[in-house]
Amino acid sequence: MKMYVCVLDSFPDHITPNLVGMSMLQHHIAYTNDEISPYLYKLWLETSRFTCVVKLTQHQLESIAHRPDAVSSREFNIRSKEPTCVTLVVDEFIPELLKSAKCWKPDHTLLKQKIRQLRT
Repeated sequence: MKMYVCVLDSFPDHITPNLVGMSMLQHHIAYTNDEISPYLYKLWLETSRFTCVVKLTQHQLESIAHRPDAVSSREFNIRSKEPTCVTLVVDEFIPELLKSAKCWKPDHTLLKQKIRQLRT
């Protein structure tokens, strides 16, 4: 059982950890207020708490956001209208889209350039 945090692939890496944290909090609030069927989330919260952060394109993110068990979030300073993050908890029935998604990892290119500049 996993919680998938799906982040828009064009979203800036330096803000992604903040977006993930806020999206998980929004997911928790939505499920504890019984806006969505809380069974699967409560089971995840009590037993697993395994989370996977993946990057998706705009089209992929929109298709996941239409699932009834998904909670959409957005970063108002970056993109005010479209969701930038979608969270959902799945058990053994993982959507094909999520099976093939790439895990998010920070892009260290700018950091490496800054380190090179400091060394010279």
